[in-house]
This record gives sequence, C-alpha cells and structure tokens, in this order.
Amino acid sequence: MDSVNIQSFQAKYQSKRECYNFLTVQVEIYLPAYETVTIYFLKDIISGKKKRKCRIHFFSNRAVDVKAKNVRTICIPQYEGLAMKDMDEQVFQLHPGIFDYLPDQVEIHKTPKQWICNVSASVLGDVFVNWVKDQIEARNAKVTKQKDLLIAMDPDVAAAFQQSTAVSCKCLITTIHR
Repeated sequence: MDSVNIQSFQAKYQSKRECYNFLTVQVEIYLPAYETVTIYFLKDIISGKKKRKCRIHFFSNRAVDVKAKNVRTICIPQYEGLAMKDMDEQVFQLHPGIFDYLPDQVEIHKTPKQWICNVSASVLGDVFVNWVKDQIEARNAKVTKQKDLLIAMDPDVAAAFQQSTAVSCKCLITTIHR
C-alpha cells in the first residue's frame, strides 16, 4: 500500500467536499450523493479500509474498479420483500464481502437505497439481480392471485394471445395525445 504525507494530502484536499470531488472526479469512484456520505466513509475509501475494486461478478478472478462507468444499475421497486432489511437478511448475510464496499452499519441508514443496490448488483452480479427478480415475480404472483387478475382462456386462444404482437388502437392514441 502506498503512503502519502498528511501535510501533502491536506495541502490539496482539506474539506469533505474536496475529498468527495477528488474521489468522484479524479479517481472516478462511484459514490452516493455528497449529502449522504460521511467523512469517515471517504476516509475508509482513501485508506483502503473500504474496497473500491471487486472481482467482476464477485466469483471471477478479474478485478474491476467500482467506478461510475463499471456500475451495474438496477431498478428496485418499493415492493414488500425488497426492503433493506430483507436484502440484509436474505442476501447480504450470505455474502458478507459486500460490506467491504458499503459504509459501516452505523452510517448505512444515511446512504440511498438505490446506491446500495447498484453497488450490490455490481459486486454480487447475477446473485443479487436474480434475487431481486425472484422477489418481484413472487410479489406480482401474490397480487395477481389476491386481486383475481387472471383471465380464464381456452388453451388455443391463450397460445395465440402469447404469440400476438398487437397493440390496442385506443392505447396507442392515448399515448400519442399525451
């Protein structure tokens, strides 16, 4: 690990804003919004206590920086089963290496869920993405059943419907006029 004199570092970067800008602009590290980052998390990244490199998809040997250009973004709806508590219990505890990329437990509540999910998708890869998909599918199936949103169809009609690429003219016109 390289070392830099404290005075040399402070001569260039004294404030939290300057450290944040240095890491995001010059080092190109993917960080959450400035307002949500603590100086302690920035210090941990600078010192190497928190990782910024990961093996691509966590299980391979090829390392990549968790930089903005390498981040895998993922859309997480506000569904039951996709809360941070659920992610922690069902994914993060099984893959504790993810905590090397996230702020400490004391600070994590300040961090945006979207940033945590993007870092998780980047570091854990398909493990995290597939877990999210499974949660979404389970929730949608539950709602479909609870609200009786299924239409009984003849098997031939259902097969033709699945193959159809038609779009309702009313749906198309409403979309155009908006």
